[in-house]
Amino acid sequence: GEVHRLRGELNEKNLELQRRERLAALGQMAAGVAHEIRNPLGGIGIYASILQRELADRPEHMEIAGQIRAGVQNVENIIRDILAFAGNGTRRCERVLLGSVMEGVLAHVQRHVQEFDTDLQFSPELAATWTKGDAGRIERALLNLTLNAIEAAGSGGRVWIRRAETEV
Repeated sequence: GEVHRLRGELNEKNLELQRRERLAALGQMAAGVAHEIRNPLGGIGIYASILQRELADRPEHMEIAGQIRAGVQNVENIIRDILAFAGNGTRRCERVLLGSVMEGVLAHVQRHVQEFDTDLQFSPELAATWTKGDAGRIERALLNLTLNAIEAAGSGGRVWIRRAETEV
């Protein structure tokens, strides 16, 4: 009976070791992919900056170049998350003003708001709320939630972004 129990325990440990080895390989692959994406992304960011300076006298076109730069920064943040997952990046934990984060979110969702003719409301008390975390990750989470809400609300829908009142 003891031999049978020990064999079962050994099998469980071997399965756990295999799972960890697969996760380590996945982390290494993710780091490699992130590195390969980061190289051309840097060039895109530089060209978008140059384009933005060249279009300074045409604000409507300059805004598009700014959106390209913001998109590059968003992908850079995602790459940082991939590297953190792979164990090669850093996570930042800092005080974050949600109003600043929401400015980025609102800039990214404007096209969707117009496309879906959504009534998007953002509560003022949320703008003054401080939290702790990684601002880039918080922004991506709120961006995904907001985009999902806009799509779920459908054409002509209403979306409210507000702080939930909770008691501790």
